[in-house]
Amino acid sequence: MTEPVTRSGLARRLLLGGLVALAALFLFLGYLRMARVYPTNSDGASVALQAWEMLHGNVLLRGWTVADVSFYTTDMVQLAGLEWLLGLSAEAVHVGAALTYTLLVLAAALVARGRARGPEAVLRMGVAVVLLLAPAPGFGYLTLLSGPDHTGTALPVLAAWWLVERAVARRFVPVVVALLLAWAQVGDALIAVIGALPLAVVAGWRLLRAAPAGTRWRRRLLGVDGRLLLAAVVSVPLAAGFVGAVRAAGGMVGTPAALELSPLSDLWSRAAATARGVLVVYGGYLPERHGTLSVALGVVHLVALPLVVVALGVALFRLMRHRSTAGDDRVTPLLAVGIAANLAAYLLSTLPADLHGGREIVAVLPLGAALTGRVVGPWLRANRPGRLALAILVPVACLSFAAQAVTANGAAGSAVGSLEASWLSPRGYTYGLGTYWTANSVTLASHGRVRVVPVAGMDSYRAHHYESRDDWYDPARHDARFLLLDTTAPVDMAKITAQFGPPVITQRFGPRRLLLIYDHNILTDLPSS
Repeated sequence: MTEPVTRSGLARRLLLGGLVALAALFLFLGYLRMARVYPTNSDGASVALQAWEMLHGNVLLRGWTVADVSFYTTDMVQLAGLEWLLGLSAEAVHVGAALTYTLLVLAAALVARGRARGPEAVLRMGVAVVLLLAPAPGFGYLTLLSGPDHTGTALPVLAAWWLVERAVARRFVPVVVALLLAWAQVGDALIAVIGALPLAVVAGWRLLRAAPAGTRWRRRLLGVDGRLLLAAVVSVPLAAGFVGAVRAAGGMVGTPAALELSPLSDLWSRAAATARGVLVVYGGYLPERHGTLSVALGVVHLVALPLVVVALGVALFRLMRHRSTAGDDRVTPLLAVGIAANLAAYLLSTLPADLHGGREIVAVLPLGAALTGRVVGPWLRANRPGRLALAILVPVACLSFAAQAVTANGAAGSAVGSLEASWLSPRGYTYGLGTYWTANSVTLASHGRVRVVPVAGMDSYRAHHYESRDDWYDPARHDARFLLLDTTAPVDMAKITAQFGPPVITQRFGPRRLLLIYDHNILTDLPSS
């Protein structure tokens, strides 16, 4: 029976809640400055345009071909809400990224705390916050704070594991967990790897090892672990069924994921790329840091990373030896298996190619922070040197966050293509074609006043049915008068002239953008299919 809350207890809770809210506000403002360092590119702009259509009634995104990861039920919903407040703008993307990361820090600290109270709860949360608080500039900002990406994918997983820990004995919890995992999988299939799979593995393993000898299987399956196993398994077809229903109703069409297994001969190079990706995500990749202070902070992150490795090993070892029956920790092995599954899937694929690939394993950062807090926290409580080390690292992390927030410089709320948009719109050029990295970003930069439709091709340009809507290419409905090219790739003017004719105006925007203006509707020059 819970004790009644006294007035003094209520006052303490209100004070604590107010302090947490104030801290969250400061975190959000700092992360917003960091998010603004890099302008929004076409990937983020595409999700922003889809969210805008969702906000204005096209909830199923009819006519759209989206990416292999749509973020339809995750980041896109958040962006729609922000665009209701801020309008169609790159600022909404930056605000969304900062808000997501702020919530991620709070959620990881909450899951790290678990059921601990008093000093141990503070130590657990302190470890998690230290690991997450100050993302590294450079690829760290690009990976964690550049807009809709896998960064927010860990949020529904952390929410599900918090629910499992706090109310697992209640019969409705497996149902809610199944629905939460399924809903998140619609937006990002990575949830199946870091959420549904770990839940199935841990619940299944407990069914095999944790039940008392002689317990009948029917009783086991009707218990908590049996219901959680069912929740994990059911979430996958639920998500697939929802996506299929949306498509059957004329809604969005997803692009198949370009995933392949890596040849065994490439395993060592993929392992090295995976290690670099982990270092980028955790802020310990020193070649990306410049200046004495930045390198020193990178070393701090690098020194903290072995704690995560140790915590992962300890959690997996405990899971393998697990034989207890009830009242023990389910969340720690769920976090550990999720990290291991994400890293293994990444390692065995062809994704580990460069530092940008770190975004595919970004979930190992918040999951690892929560896991490390849960495993290391109890040890810190019993070891004074460890507590002293944490007492030093917390202010260092806070100073690092403050320094990065103050020194972060970027065009507030900007998108790639802002210069091109400001040239096109006043001159009345409001509809045209562009290569992928110039298209939707310019549309966003112009707040929708200039529509740049993505095209692709080698020998000739064609409609690019990726992050685009089918009716954008209809010459009976639209009059496209320009072609905007990304010149980081070779541009063959002879082929362009053969397809569209000679331009009447040629305009360059720095070394990377070439604008060709035409005196006719160049949509008629695209292939019909």
